[in-house]
Amino acid sequence: MAYTKLEAINEILTSVGESAVLTYGQGASDVVNAETVLDLETRAVLSTGWECNTDEDFELVPDSDGRIAVPADALVVDPVDPYQRITMRKGYLWDKEKHTDVIGKPVRCRVVRDMAFEEVPYHVQRRIVAQAVVRYQNSYVGSPTLDKAAQANLAAADAQAQDIEADVDDYNILDNVDIAWHRRWTVRGL
Repeated sequence: MAYTKLEAINEILTSVGESAVLTYGQGASDVVNAETVLDLETRAVLSTGWECNTDEDFELVPDSDGRIAVPADALVVDPVDPYQRITMRKGYLWDKEKHTDVIGKPVRCRVVRDMAFEEVPYHVQRRIVAQAVVRYQNSYVGSPTLDKAAQANLAAADAQAQDIEADVDDYNILDNVDIAWHRRWTVRGL
């Protein structure tokens, strides 16, 4: 069962000895601060790209002016073709070699998307909350003892999240283009 945002905020608060709350969004500064930290860490953790928020081969198409708008929820846009020097700039794709936002043709990209905390799978939520606890504790409490406990919890949450992600994504070393290329030439003795 996934976290609700209220449960996540309460875990952040109780991890530093604060009382749990019944609502969030307004009120005590501790609650607002915990919610802010949770939102920031949600975006930070999601920006690394997880199975739940990554489109691996997504085609972005130009408008009538030849410009390609970046999806509003995109945290990262990375062209699939490693030779395309394209980045995001001012809401559009930017060709770094031609110094223009007029691309003129579709570009296939890996798109990492932002998501609301409650839409994220539990294993990623747990990682987000653990990181939020560390940030909240460091920003508002600063206790070395609490930091040690928070860091240990973060390490455990990260290990579990990575393990589950590997199962969900069906990672295979032979599917990695760089490793497969190296293996091909190594096996042939070249």
